[in-house]
Amino acid sequence: MGCLGPEAGPYWNLPQMPPCPTGPNKEKPSYAGNPGLPLYNTTTDCGGKGLDNCNSEIVQQPVEENELDRNYADFMRSFILDHGPGGSSTKPFFAYMAFSHTHVPLFFDPKFANSSVRKTIFADTTMELDDTVAQIWKAVQDAGLEEDTLLLATSDNGPWAVKCDLAGSPGPFKGEYLKKLGGGSSLKDTTWEGGQRVFGLAYWKGKISPGTISNATASSLDYLPTILSLAGVPLPSDRVYDGHDLTPLFSGEVTSVRDFLFMPDTISGQQNVTSVRYRNWKAYTRTYSQASCKEAGGPPVNHPNYLVFDLDSDPGESTPVTPPTQVMTAIYEAHRAYLLNISETFRSVANYSSGTMVADAPCCNASNAVCRCN
Repeated sequence: MGCLGPEAGPYWNLPQMPPCPTGPNKEKPSYAGNPGLPLYNTTTDCGGKGLDNCNSEIVQQPVEENELDRNYADFMRSFILDHGPGGSSTKPFFAYMAFSHTHVPLFFDPKFANSSVRKTIFADTTMELDDTVAQIWKAVQDAGLEEDTLLLATSDNGPWAVKCDLAGSPGPFKGEYLKKLGGGSSLKDTTWEGGQRVFGLAYWKGKISPGTISNATASSLDYLPTILSLAGVPLPSDRVYDGHDLTPLFSGEVTSVRDFLFMPDTISGQQNVTSVRYRNWKAYTRTYSQASCKEAGGPPVNHPNYLVFDLDSDPGESTPVTPPTQVMTAIYEAHRAYLLNISETFRSVANYSSGTMVADAPCCNASNAVCRCN
């Protein structure tokens, strides 16, 4: 995202990003003195001294982003086949593939240029994403593991509005009530449905009925207890988990595994749970917007008695409603209990200000050449 330089391809900085912090790089000079970001295939701790000792495991430097999905898919296919009949391992496996797609900067193999109906950069990138998922699915089939493997796919957030046509569409989830609150985007970095709703796909031959469409509320937080349940591993009992086991939902035993979903906001650096999903109801104690490529973000607005929408009849969140008293009571009590639970949970005592932990400090760390800072 701006650290790559023009040598990475035509879309390396589209739209333009602010410059990254500069730093010395002995491997290969890059744009504006920034490091030519490497692609590692690291399977060791490199002597326990961090990535500086992993130079022998660099695959590319700088990384060729238009080859990245191809490299990921080749590695994943080899890994999966190695766990099938004739492979070196017969143990169950967990494989997690975090795509660079469809996040800016948008790169794709040239063979996907103009491959989509829309023939846009975003759509062609999505076509490569779809093809890569198909390759992973095919690897599971070729390994003879299709009836023993659960495949899950999802995304982390809705479109990033400041990236315009490079960020996709929220569909009907437009947060239209924002027009009455000052405008701005209801997409990524907001608690509106356009920022929170993402696709969720699950496939397991012989276990999940093909073509099933579920209206159940679910979250990626549910993946951990689901996978542990399938593996026969109990969750540790010394803490509370926000996730729910989706296994009975996948098998068709139930139509829902959770009634509530709580969403924290990120406005002004404050992290507070200001939005509650209860079945078809969406309730807010504070709303806000983010900037888009067409307009600035609006100010946060507090709603002491909750601003509520019925998502079944109004997915665009255009017209607030007054739910039945029992619905509001359920929302209030669950929200209060959730906030109390958060206040009582354990806290990290990590100190990033001194010693060896300085290098692991979360962004923003302006001295770190690979950290984006404003």
